[in-house]
Amino acid sequence: MNDDIKALIERGSEVSLLREGAHGSTVRAVSYPEHEHTSLTNKGKRVQTHLNMMLTSRKVDLKYIPEADRPRIREQKNNALKITFSGTQVSQSPLVDWETTHKTLEPLAVQHVKECLANNKNTTACISKLLTSEPSYAGDFSISVEKRQELKLQTLCMKIISDSPYEPGADENDAIREMVFGEMQISAIPIDPTTLSRY
Repeated sequence: MNDDIKALIERGSEVSLLREGAHGSTVRAVSYPEHEHTSLTNKGKRVQTHLNMMLTSRKVDLKYIPEADRPRIREQKNNALKITFSGTQVSQSPLVDWETTHKTLEPLAVQHVKECLANNKNTTACISKLLTSEPSYAGDFSISVEKRQELKLQTLCMKIISDSPYEPGADENDAIREMVFGEMQISAIPIDPTTLSRY
């Protein structure tokens, strides 16, 4: 039994999407990336994050799972298969389905990178700072699925990333400048050459 299957049996129940499924989805086939970027592995081995366990669940062959664990792994596999982008260029997915799936995967992707970098110690102080959670948000229990996913993303990284994970936000330069000035305890970029060289 390989490490992916072992992790799925031992820790698959930790992944809420595998336990409960994605609301309102139907099972469809889709391909996800198979190979990990080398900087995210631990000496060449995959880190068993929630994202990797979700991907393992999608393709697990139940005949290799011990009999006692099969019902639970079968349910997790079905739930993992529901987390799927649908549609083609000629028959596009409804936007609401696409956005729901997208919001479901976003926190998994950020959490994946964060856990991999922490596991293999392959990170810098700057990256660690960006992957620090924002202050906790008090929320209403009746908030939408999308809002819950957004709040989950903010527990994994700073607002500068959670607000615009794929491209620079409109105020990103100002936010970075403010963060750097705060870290260095200065109010402006130094003009004096001696002071500038110190930073």
